[in-house]
Amino acid sequence: MKTTLLTTLFSLSLLSACTNLAPNYTRPMSVVDDHLPVYQEKSEEAPLAGDLSWQEFVLNPQLREVIRLGLENNRNLRVAALNVQKSRALFRVEKSDQYPNINTTAGGLNRGLSSSQS
Repeated sequence: MKTTLLTTLFSLSLLSACTNLAPNYTRPMSVVDDHLPVYQEKSEEAPLAGDLSWQEFVLNPQLREVIRLGLENNRNLRVAALNVQKSRALFRVEKSDQYPNINTTAGGLNRGLSSSQS
């Protein structure tokens, strides 16, 4: 009797551990609009921003002057441009190793007879 009661209490305690104590989940309201903007095809009139130079892209003359001064006096930009040139030169050297090389050498030895040997 005592073992049956202990077994019953033990099995009830195991089953009570399986209950879900989490609250019911309710999805919050979305902050994104239901209707997103539709992509429009590229018109022939408007060029892409990547196709424009920065002088064409920036229309404000004061901002153009600030950007021009910044580009002229930016040492990091100069170093980066030199690194790009160096990398391009190394790439050309590496790429030239892909092609076959043709080497030729020529040599000659001229031994004339001296007047005493003739």
